[in-house]
Amino acid sequence: MMSLARGIRRAYDLRLQALGLNLSEASTLAYTQESGPLMQAELAKRLGIGRAAMGSLVDALEELEFVERRPKPGDRRVWLVAVTPSGGEVAKQITKIDEQIGRAHV
Repeated sequence: MMSLARGIRRAYDLRLQALGLNLSEASTLAYTQESGPLMQAELAKRLGIGRAAMGSLVDALEELEFVERRPKPGDRRVWLVAVTPSGGEVAKQITKIDEQIGRAHV
């Protein structure tokens, strides 16, 4: 079972490398695209990632200009993580990669 999981992870990492992403970054971007803007802490909770690790993921995605932090309407103390237009295009590619790998491993 573990070797299968490692093989699937390698398949994702190889395909995502062309996008300049690893699996954790791609998962974060795709989830944010699906869910809409979320607070970073909520995003971490939903994905089962620590808050500090999520901060690093968001920083990396923000540096690539795939996400941005926006003030939450009505509460300027809170920031939301939102997908940028270029991030949305990359999220579509991630979905295609996910579908291809899913079909290959069924």
